[in-house]
Amino acid sequence: MNFLTGPEGAAAVATAGFGVMPARASASQTWLETRGEQFEAFVKGADYAWAPVFPLGFGDFTTTVDEGTVDVMRGEMTPQDALAEAAEVAREIQAEM
Repeated sequence: MNFLTGPEGAAAVATAGFGVMPARASASQTWLETRGEQFEAFVKGADYAWAPVFPLGFGDFTTTVDEGTVDVMRGEMTPQDALAEAAEVAREIQAEM
């Protein structure tokens, strides 16, 4: 993973022309040359893009939703109860923000 996200790996991915746009700006021109100028909007969009930041505890919320979904599918919980449990975890996360 470190190689693919480093300058050398990003350049290799850009040259190969597969997958998504490299995360490194230094590889953007190579990627465009390989993929085509019609992808220039993606490179320009990277100038103002930002990564989503999830609040601390978000993993607890997704785990609760995932487990609740499984319990509902097994008939061990009602959908309302699963949603209520997930909402409670979400309220706890918001209270800590």
